[in-house]
Amino acid sequence: MIFKIIMAMSLWATVNSICPKDCYCSEGMVECSLVMEFPLNLNPDTTKLKIAQMNIGAIPRNAFSYLPRLQEVEFVQGNVREIAGCAFMDMPSIDTIKFEKTNIARINSYAFFGLDNVTNIVFANSKLGYLESFAFYQLNNVVTFNVLYSAIDYLSAGSFYDVQSVSVLLFSNNNISDVITGAFSDVTTENFHVMTNTFWNMDCGVFNGMNQSSSVPFEFIGNTFYCNCSIEWLLNDEGKSQYGKFMGNNKCHGPSSLKTKVSLKDVAFNELGCKRRTADQTLECSMETLVPKPRCKDLPGHGGPSGSDSGSDQATGSDPSNEAPSIKNSHGTIMLATLTLVLYNLRS
Repeated sequence: MIFKIIMAMSLWATVNSICPKDCYCSEGMVECSLVMEFPLNLNPDTTKLKIAQMNIGAIPRNAFSYLPRLQEVEFVQGNVREIAGCAFMDMPSIDTIKFEKTNIARINSYAFFGLDNVTNIVFANSKLGYLESFAFYQLNNVVTFNVLYSAIDYLSAGSFYDVQSVSVLLFSNNNISDVITGAFSDVTTENFHVMTNTFWNMDCGVFNGMNQSSSVPFEFIGNTFYCNCSIEWLLNDEGKSQYGKFMGNNKCHGPSSLKTKVSLKDVAFNELGCKRRTADQTLECSMETLVPKPRCKDLPGHGGPSGSDSGSDQATGSDPSNEAPSIKNSHGTIMLATLTLVLYNLRS
């Protein structure tokens, strides 16, 4: 009898410990490689997840909501078509989210929303395509948010919106194609560092809030611009008055005629080639009106491996209590089958 109980309990532990193909699982830590389908069917007790060489269509909404103890998730050398809205919702234990050498074509609105407990977000050596408005929304307790050595195609107005109390926000050594007015809207950080980046097109007023706030240490040094009419707002009379303290620490990387200039301070307005514009003309700078409408709580969950929705923030009318059905149902089936086997052995 004792032997049968031990065997049944061992079977219970084995069946209840889920480790997908191409993954290594040990004491709450899971490392997977060559992932082509996502989300994965993981043990709910998983605390740390690392995925290498992932090639998937999307990280769907509520992708990790069935992992209540997950503290750290890391993606390395992967390709992701999009991160859906509400992708990181319902992660009560999450501390760190990291992308390393990962290509992400699109980050949808509210992709990084509902992360009340996350303290570290890192993008390093990665390529980020189009960041929609509200891609990073209401991040209130982040200690460090780093974007390092990465390429970024497009930062929409409000890509960073209502991001409060970030200790350190660091953009360093990135190649950034387009930054739209208001890309950083209502951002409060103890330290904002924009260093050694290459900018190709930056609209007016991108960093106005940071520059004008005496309470926010704003460091803008070592950056280079493609010096044409796209930065006339920076080098006209008004711009030199408002941003003069940054001029000596940043320079042009093109066109070739301006690359030899020591800093932006040495670039004359008429060298930008702006036709019918003069340095004393005021450039109107306005941002589109943004109204956040997150609906993550009203949407059904797609946390299980059967979820195929890309995670748009349009309500579908489905029951939100059905989150991650395939994960929950699979665990329930396993537990029921194993319990039946235990009882059978006890009676025998």
